Amino acid sequence: MEFCANNAGFGTDTILNRLKEQHGCEVIEYGCLTGCGMCYMSPYALVNGETVAAETAEQLYETILKLIKEIEALE
Repeated sequence: MEFCANNAGFGTDTILNRLKEQHGCEVIEYGCLTGCGMCYMSPYALVNGETVAAETAEQLYETILKLIKEIEALE
């Protein structure tokens, strides 16, 4: 998973840490993910190269957890 440091104002920094600590996910924070403008509109992250966005950081977290479960089911 990849997070944009410029998006931390939405609380994605908290989500990033929760994913690392609670789920052992590989999480990387970049200064910019080149999604210009996106980081000012809503919380988002890249999961396996796909953009995942939500209205709140908590909704983003829940969406990412669902994706993790889907990915694990395919393995």
